[in-house]
Amino acid sequence: MDTFGETKSIDSKDDFTFNLRFAGQYFDQESGYHYNYHRYYDPKIGRYLTSDPIGLNGGSLNTYAYVDNEVWGSVDPYGLIKWKGTSLGGSLVAGGGGIYEYYTLWSECIGGRKGFARVKTFGSAVGFGATIGGGGGSVVLEDGRDDFDLNVFNGQYKKAGYGFGFGLTVGGALIQLGEVRTDLSSLSPSLGAGWDNSIIGTVGWSKVVTGRVTVCGCS
Repeated sequence: MDTFGETKSIDSKDDFTFNLRFAGQYFDQESGYHYNYHRYYDPKIGRYLTSDPIGLNGGSLNTYAYVDNEVWGSVDPYGLIKWKGTSLGGSLVAGGGGIYEYYTLWSECIGGRKGFARVKTFGSAVGFGATIGGGGGSVVLEDGRDDFDLNVFNGQYKKAGYGFGFGLTVGGALIQLGEVRTDLSSLSPSLGAGWDNSIIGTVGWSKVVTGRVTVCGCS
């Protein structure tokens, strides 16, 4: 079986058929597709044949994609909840100052449930260089749990990052929102706007502004 779930061969001396595939998938011999409760999946192309029934609430702009097309980069050996979304904020730092950010996050669909949270942060920053401006980027976080509790975002806010550029800036960061931390396997640079030439550490507070846990289907 390859990374997108296509079975290369199953050898058996008996008249035996094994129809189980990846989590939540059942092989339909008549169609050759994988039945995934609400829709069918084609392992040959690595895509679903119909759109995600929960639409953009699934947290991806591509409602036909399988694990956001990240079969190599998305690793979850402990079955912990992963949150994906965006950050948006601003800063005024020259050796010291303040940073505020808003995070909009969606979780995976786990056990028939899916979480959404909007988190506000503010902190004091110290570092080298200077930055003036704001912006945002994509983030992938992990909360270290296997069940939903939106209170994990409440608590201490920490961020260590870098940035450079004028007009369009590029940077990266390690983030902690309460008990939720950056997923290192998905760490990537993000874009912003303003003037940035800095290495900054931030400590402050993180608080959930709004959030909910809703029912979802296997996707």
